[in-house]
Amino acid sequence: MQVMDLETYDTFTMRVPDDVDASADDEIEFLEYESQRKVV
Repeated sequence: MQVMDLETYDTFTMRVPDDVDASADDEIEFLEYESQRKVV
């Protein structure tokens, strides 16, 4: 899934778990640590 950071407007691709039901225009939260990101 391609994601855009709404603070910096950076876009990146990340894997989203199957149990997360996200579609276009949804806002999701993610954590970033040591260049890795995880949907919370």
